Amino acid sequence: MTSRFQSPVHILLVLITLLLIIGSQTTQHAVQASPSESSSSHSGIKPPTSSIENASPKAEIPQAVTPPSTADGVNNPNRDGFWFLVPWRAGFNGQPQAQQYIILGDSAQLNVQTTGGPIIWPSSARITVNHWSLKSDNTWLKEPSTTVKSNTTINGLHDTTYTASGLPVGVHYSQMAVTYFGSTYYSELAMITVVEKETPATAIDIQPNTSVVFANADYRVQANLTPVNSTSPVSWASPNVTYLPTTGRVVRFKTNEIAGINESTEQAGLPLTLTGQTNGLQDNATVYVGGLKALTTSEEATRQSGFTWSVAGLTPLVEQYQTDYEWRYKWVYYDAQNIAHDFTADQALNASGQITNLAELNTTKQLLIPKNSSFIELAKKATENKQPFSVKLTLTANKDG
Repeated sequence: MTSRFQSPVHILLVLITLLLIIGSQTTQHAVQASPSESSSSHSGIKPPTSSIENASPKAEIPQAVTPPSTADGVNNPNRDGFWFLVPWRAGFNGQPQAQQYIILGDSAQLNVQTTGGPIIWPSSARITVNHWSLKSDNTWLKEPSTTVKSNTTINGLHDTTYTASGLPVGVHYSQMAVTYFGSTYYSELAMITVVEKETPATAIDIQPNTSVVFANADYRVQANLTPVNSTSPVSWASPNVTYLPTTGRVVRFKTNEIAGINESTEQAGLPLTLTGQTNGLQDNATVYVGGLKALTTSEEATRQSGFTWSVAGLTPLVEQYQTDYEWRYKWVYYDAQNIAHDFTADQALNASGQITNLAELNTTKQLLIPKNSSFIELAKKATENKQPFSVKLTLTANKDG
């Protein structure tokens, strides 16, 4: 199918074009309702499992571990840093690997990327690493801090690798900190479990943090291994997906733009497969790129009350960008010749505008096709002629211009 996408500018999140089918007056099809954001029936998402709670009982590795807390000296992680050509928000925009299981005598690597430093002259960043080890009484011992220097760069991005070596059998946590211009930013906690001998994986179960994704936005996917204390490495690779890093139990992923029109009234986007592999085993999960369902309705229903379109998958975007971004949105429709048209004022309400809360796209700023809209007649004719007729929503996040 022909691509409906535009080139990304700044943070450009393009939702998949979707098909609209209008039936005749004698055809009675209900308008498909959009799923609730809190629905538990997310395709491609498997029930979450706890890494520690499902571990096999071992004398050295307890069955249940509560991570160290602020009472143990842990700092609350800051929201991710953001870099686009220059640093926009200081902090960690590449987090350390969330879970690692290694054999006694091996080393664990914590790779991070930070941003916020000067970009006029070559610079580096100093990362402070704090460590906690679980004691026999299930309390945490905070180890002395370690400092490591990042690479030298002139673009305001700093990549740092810290090697944790000589760890005894047991459960350990690390947290990293970086300071830019007097302000200190903290990473998420990273767990390192050291076992006595190699434990191959016998099963892999991968779980993305959402079933609906948008192109060019960051998401996470986790591999749950059996047994949980397996030391088998996990690798990630699949078409149209960028994984960062490409190995590890928990990685970020970003999807490319996918050409096509979503014709499904059940799934909010075009399907895309995530793939994780370990020890000759493989598991897949499906996510849907776009956020829009196709819609089938009758002419009679639309003539009486019009209809609206909902957008799925907004919650992860809200969590990622939060409220200091100004969002702009624009709906367009495509005719049978694949020509884009702006909605006129009499064709649709809330066809474009500016919002600070993405949830408004499903409430006060939801796309509304009124009952007297000429758009309905256009869709009807396209359906009768068996020609494509679709809409697309483009979201752009802006900050400080």
